[in-house]
Amino acid sequence: TPPAERPEAPEATTSLTWEVATTEDFGEVTLRGTVEVGPAADHTARVEVAGLSPGADYYYRFTDAAGEMSRTGHFRTAPADGVERLRLALVSCSSLYSGFFTAYRRISERRDLDFLLHVGDYIYDFVDEDEHIRLPEPFPEEPTTLETHRARHAFYLLDPDLRAARAAHAWVSLWDNHDLEAGAAPLYEGGAQAFREWVPMRVAHPEAPDRLWRSLRFGDLLDLSVVDVLLW
Repeated sequence: TPPAERPEAPEATTSLTWEVATTEDFGEVTLRGTVEVGPAADHTARVEVAGLSPGADYYYRFTDAAGEMSRTGHFRTAPADGVERLRLALVSCSSLYSGFFTAYRRISERRDLDFLLHVGDYIYDFVDEDEHIRLPEPFPEEPTTLETHRARHAFYLLDPDLRAARAAHAWVSLWDNHDLEAGAAPLYEGGAQAFREWVPMRVAHPEAPDRLWRSLRFGDLLDLSVVDVLLW
């Protein structure tokens, strides 16, 4: 069982170099750049790149100033027209306390998936009374602030199977009632901001952090409407 406490994060802002390549060994680097990370976004990095080929596999990684390198991530871009089929993984209601994330591990092992769709409750704010399967010490308290929501996201990523699934595929994500407190607008007890920082997703409405809805097009086969029935 992983520890419940999160290590204290540094206060300084630092720069990461990111790379996108067409091969896993990064022999052919397609794009490269830098991104600043610091306490304002809880030391998370978000990079949106353009100019990639449709329906293609890419690999990415980050390197810090000391040369420390992240694990390699993989994603497949959305296809152009003429698509005959798509294959996706559908995930929801992933309570770390209710059991192990073996399903995430199996998803990470698949290379025939175009993307993963998580339809909410990526984290759980409380522990279900009849599902005390995987509990840390001390007993988890419900997050009610930005800091505690960030800590819950960091705690989730201690799980190796979740990390594997995030590194293996592009994600399409939306939140639900366990991810944030819908009745606590406009900050939602920090849940909305922490979700945007820690969950891999494109920010469709940067001027309005509580607006998650967006539309995604996968060639001429699928138009995916991500709707937010929790807040809107």
